[in-house]
Amino acid sequence: MADDITIKFVRNVRDTPFEVIQPEAIQRAKIAILDIIAVSLAAFASEISTRVRATVGSWGGRPDSRIFFTQERLPAHNAALINATMSRVLDFDDTFELAPNGAHASAYIIPTALAIVDRDTSLSGKDLLAAVALAMDLYCRTSRSIRANAVDTGRDNGSAVFGTAAAAMRLMRLDERECLNTFGIAYAQAAGEFQMYEEASQTVSLQQGLRARSGIDSAELAKAGFDAPKEALYGRYGFFRAFEPVHDQDLLIGKLGVDFIGRDLSYKPYPCCKCIHPAISATLKLRKDKKVEADKIKSIRIGTNRLCNDFLAKPEQVKWDPPTMVAAKFSMPFGVSVAAAKGEVGIADFEGPALYDREVRRLLAATTVEIDDDIERTDGPNQNAPAKVYFKMANGTEISNRVDHPLGHPRNPSSMDDVVGKLRQCANYSALEFSDTRLNSVCEMVAQLDTVVSARNLVDLMCVR
Repeated sequence: MADDITIKFVRNVRDTPFEVIQPEAIQRAKIAILDIIAVSLAAFASEISTRVRATVGSWGGRPDSRIFFTQERLPAHNAALINATMSRVLDFDDTFELAPNGAHASAYIIPTALAIVDRDTSLSGKDLLAAVALAMDLYCRTSRSIRANAVDTGRDNGSAVFGTAAAAMRLMRLDERECLNTFGIAYAQAAGEFQMYEEASQTVSLQQGLRARSGIDSAELAKAGFDAPKEALYGRYGFFRAFEPVHDQDLLIGKLGVDFIGRDLSYKPYPCCKCIHPAISATLKLRKDKKVEADKIKSIRIGTNRLCNDFLAKPEQVKWDPPTMVAAKFSMPFGVSVAAAKGEVGIADFEGPALYDREVRRLLAATTVEIDDDIERTDGPNQNAPAKVYFKMANGTEISNRVDHPLGHPRNPSSMDDVVGKLRQCANYSALEFSDTRLNSVCEMVAQLDTVVSARNLVDLMCVR
């Protein structure tokens, strides 16, 4: 007999009609789908994307689902592995920053869902949107309920596989027992670790792919009849009791089926860790409002909370001298130095020669990060804390600015137009040729997904060459 909470989640994912999902959650699912297409397009030719395509592609297998932007087909779980990894490579995908540890829901869930609709033409746009919205709701709920911080525990987003499993079992139309077994098999594959950030390793993006694959694997094994624990979430040794005992059950199940919290995902205007965005926004606003030129800035001081300081300013030898793209994207002093030096922050600013830009490096050497008492008092547990930025000018004066809710935060939300602009930015950067006509067609189809008879048509449009 399954525990009550696992049953509630299974029934919510399996039985909730499209029509009762909040319109805001459906619209956010559309924005997230277009955002994942955008960031994956920009990342297509990256070292990590190229390597994972070559490695996983060499495994072969049944030609079910396409690798994004190609006609190469693989088993659905391996296509999802590649596409989800690609979607996180640039760290430009959205995140659920209202959770203490954040949650890159779209990069896990959308490639999972697209791999399944690509092999099943009977699945409609409504089917895709419902699966994405419901899986995001589940994953965001599990993430926000966990109160222990990964900076302290080393456990990071271990519940992600339940989100990808939810998308898979909804789209594969599993019955209740099969869904319970899907969660049980997913639990056997649940893992999340923080050491990847400490060492700025490439598994920061690879983990998305591994969880996407695990979600599909779990649903397919359950459909084949494999038995698994039915109390995956709250059994005696279920996920929350074994791995995340410090959690808030009301945040997990409160208003389940009524309030779809994936609507509060945060959009990223800058291709780096969302925790850096308040400091980047404060820096850009200072430059613009005060008409500051980079060569007039003598030094920079950043105020934040302890968690952000520990995560984004330590170890100092990496954060003040990032040797790789991944390291730079998780360095607060580097991201702020780019914003101060250039007055903008783009994809290319975290790659290759840009890591050693002379003006960026001058300001980086003159930047310090400190714990701000006010921010620590009001936002101590928040990994996406506000930031204060101070410029010490060449004439000896000091100017400052504070940002609590940068663009993309639920209190400063993005629009579909913002994501359309981001898609065009990513297309301009991409090594792939995408005409304006094709981009317009992708945007129109995503906006009208709830009227599309076969969701596979979207993958067709992405992959036409």
